[in-house]
Amino acid sequence: MRDGWLRIPEGLPMLWNVYDYSVCKPGVCTAPLLSSIKWAEDADVLVPPFGPHYKPYWVPWEDKSDTAFFRGTNYCAPHPLNGTADKHGANCSRAVLSDLSRQRPDLLNCSLLGQGVGRVPHAEFANFKYLLALDGYTASSRLGSLLPINSAVLKQESQWLEWYYAALQPCGHYLPFWRQSEDDVLSLLRTLRGAPANEALARSLAANSYTFAAAVLGDAGVYRFWQRVIDRYVQLYRGPANASAAKAAKAWAERVGRKASAHGAVVEAQCWRDGGQACWYVGRDAGRAIVQEEREKRDMAAAESAAADGGAGGASTSDKGRKRGKKGKNAAIAADG
Repeated sequence: MRDGWLRIPEGLPMLWNVYDYSVCKPGVCTAPLLSSIKWAEDADVLVPPFGPHYKPYWVPWEDKSDTAFFRGTNYCAPHPLNGTADKHGANCSRAVLSDLSRQRPDLLNCSLLGQGVGRVPHAEFANFKYLLALDGYTASSRLGSLLPINSAVLKQESQWLEWYYAALQPCGHYLPFWRQSEDDVLSLLRTLRGAPANEALARSLAANSYTFAAAVLGDAGVYRFWQRVIDRYVQLYRGPANASAAKAAKAWAERVGRKASAHGAVVEAQCWRDGGQACWYVGRDAGRAIVQEEREKRDMAAAESAAADGGAGGASTSDKGRKRGKKGKNAAIAADG
């Protein structure tokens, strides 16, 4: 964070989830949680990650290869077609397209790192007319680095979102695939290469995404977005009504958070040792279970305390009533005497 770029009131509490997945399922979070990536239905508030976002590269369109390029890790989870929860397709898109590339090297240059396949400098991505944006386990942050390369981005349809996705227009800034089938990118590429007018459209999309990245993904755009989020957050925040209760709640949250994180890390590590897949989610869910368990304990203790206070209050009131009655009786006896 650069000095002077953001105006944040001193002492303002904020919750920021640094994992690459969302946490706030509908109805779960009672306060805004800032996240860099979220599932479309979750309630996390999207914010940009701090770090390099925008680095443009330019190679003249006519000098680019007309194949679609991807080079990346095999970290991937099954993703449904058309960005829905309906799993018509349930394979890892990176693995699928890597296999398709071996079958159709005239259309695809898509390989996974390892087994003799090395990394390619990012600047060399600009040598291809078409760049593939493929999800990993969640959204891939590489999309932001593909948009400013003056190449047409072909993006896998997905329900995973980053902070700027709402401003992107399909067929305006990128072309979607992974919609009707797991190999529909091949028909898309054949269409783009099949007529000069279609390639002109791809070239126009490349220019649009390049302009979009310059306006939105640079430092100024990132910090401007952050400031809007902070300003809105300040409008919602009214401070604790009870300072001691807020202090106790903070201590509880910190204690439970440490316990949940430690337990989640142990479960995740065991999952990997057992040869499991997507063990980040396994660890996350284990941590969530700890939080839920501690929340139930806290709520039960609060209910028992309230019941005990109510009982004590009732006994006290009854005792006072008896004392008032006795006092009245004594006064009457004294008057008669």
